[in-house]
Amino acid sequence: MYLSQKSIILKAVASALALASMLIVHSPGPAAAKGRSAAPPAADSYTLIANPVWDRADQTGLQVGWVTVRSYASGGMAFDSANLINGWIASVKSSGGTSAGDRVVVVFFNPLNGGQVKFMIEPGRLVIR
Repeated sequence: MYLSQKSIILKAVASALALASMLIVHSPGPAAAKGRSAAPPAADSYTLIANPVWDRADQTGLQVGWVTVRSYASGGMAFDSANLINGWIASVKSSGGTSAGDRVVVVFFNPLNGGQVKFMIEPGRLVIR
């Protein structure tokens, strides 16, 4: 086998591995599988949805941060993470992913100016006030 053929084969293998890594199904960790978490069962794949949050509905004010939720193939939703910027703090009021409901509610507060923003998402509905 010539050196250029080996190079082509290695590139093809690397491309295949890169593609396979993008197709990996996400699932909750072992704690969720043992029932210690409110997340759906481990066999339920999900997609991450990142939502920007602003302190004004028209997005002309300060950006508060981002809320990332898991949207499960079964139709449910669960809180994944929140990234905060510009001095805002957050409190997760409802993390979704339970038998009681799939609503995720995160309330942001800015201690410097007293501003407050409520982020709420559930299947088919998104509200930011």
